[in-house]
Amino acid sequence: MQRHLMTLLWVALLIGSSTTALAQEIELVYTKANLMQTLDYKEAVTYSNAKATNALSLMNVSAERIASYLSSIASHDAILIFGEGAVKAVTAIEYTVPVIIINATGETSAKGPVFRVFDADFGGAPSSAVVVSDAGSVSLSAFDVAARREKAFKCDGIGAVAVVDKLVTQLASF
Repeated sequence: MQRHLMTLLWVALLIGSSTTALAQEIELVYTKANLMQTLDYKEAVTYSNAKATNALSLMNVSAERIASYLSSIASHDAILIFGEGAVKAVTAIEYTVPVIIINATGETSAKGPVFRVFDADFGGAPSSAVVVSDAGSVSLSAFDVAARREKAFKCDGIGAVAVVDKLVTQLASF
């Protein structure tokens, strides 16, 4: 009887973990000014593939280099851009995958949906930002993603990492 219960427990754990685990591929775009924030984020979450790229390496490069870069990230679930400097450096890149911008209000040429996440102490969050005090309340619909519109979240009492992680997890399911 005890062996049968242990077998059922293992099967339940395996089924539960296989249905919730999603392969998530992300690109972290940063500048020297926010390298530590980027590294902290990379250590705080676990994705199957998380690659970091210095935004300055994408400035003033050939169209072929940009095309190659976009091709290499075409299957990613999201591009995470950290800070105003990184946004400015990649402003001309027309990302087609979802972009999550952390603590920056700068313009982007992204063709896919854009989500902005602001820490509670960031002073420049737009008034239209949805205030989030629990990452569990962050919810995206297929419309949010398909409409390719911009949506902003302002963290209140929680770190941006939790909100960004929730967004990436939801984007991986679309």
